[in-house]
Amino acid sequence: MAKEKLTAAEWELVKDAPLWVNAVLWAGDKKGMAGTEKREAEALEKTLKSYRTTNALIQDILNDDSEPADKVKKPTKAEAEVALGRIASIVESKMGADDLDAMNEFLLLVGRNVAAAASENALGLGCLLYTSPSPRDRTRYRMPSSA
Repeated sequence: MAKEKLTAAEWELVKDAPLWVNAVLWAGDKKGMAGTEKREAEALEKTLKSYRTTNALIQDILNDDSEPADKVKKPTKAEAEVALGRIASIVESKMGADDLDAMNEFLLLVGRNVAAAASENALGLGCLLYTSPSPRDRTRYRMPSSA
């Protein structure tokens, strides 16, 4: 079980990762269209039930039936983005790059499916899950100069 590599507090945050993705999308939805929240919740549930993986961390998340943390129930977009950044840091430092890649793939699918259910676009969500480049590697991440 991958979750055993995490402290109880870390697991409490990581297990709710799909809900944090949903929170980012819901908090960013300015339309307030009737039924959007229900469609998003149904898309999230369907994605979680149908997702198949061999990754132990994602399996632990999918098999967890505990209640979500109170913090994830109605956060601001900024709070949800911070939580996703912390999740990425925890997974990378405690689990490694392969688990971070699996988590990113999983959460991007969650985001795409939830956004599609609400007719939103999930582009840009991936940048929330990746860690910053090393400050020593300035050339690879520099913006191109204008001509």
